[in-house]
Amino acid sequence: MVLGVAPDGTKITEHYTIERVNSCVNNLIFGEMYVEHVGTMIIRNITNGNVCLVEFRKRGWTGKGAFEVEGYAYESINSKDKKAKIYGKWIESLYAVYQDKDEVIWNASPLPPESPSMYFFTYFTLRLNFLPPQLRKNLPPTDSRFRPD
Repeated sequence: MVLGVAPDGTKITEHYTIERVNSCVNNLIFGEMYVEHVGTMIIRNITNGNVCLVEFRKRGWTGKGAFEVEGYAYESINSKDKKAKIYGKWIESLYAVYQDKDEVIWNASPLPPESPSMYFFTYFTLRLNFLPPQLRKNLPPTDSRFRPD
């Protein structure tokens, strides 16, 4: 992943690699089905060597710890000096603690009002299948948005 950031007109490019966690779909046969992400995500900034280790916690029998993440940012993979703490729930919001000051770094977007009848899709997910009339003529007939189902 390459990010270009230009808040003041200057171009900054950083290269990141992400080692993802395992994702499991639970209760396929009976019970309430849910997706659980478990393990350690490693995010490396290849440009400057910074690394962030984020642990996705396993859900307990009572649901305790569901969706919780906690991790730390370091100067390098071998460093023991924690630069920031990251914590929260990946379905709600994430926070970073820098020098004893909590800061919101991400909030989940609100779901559409009809989301229970639409598989709890977000606005972003719903827009992926949107097919504006002016786009139809430029798409191949094999585009999945033309499928009747």
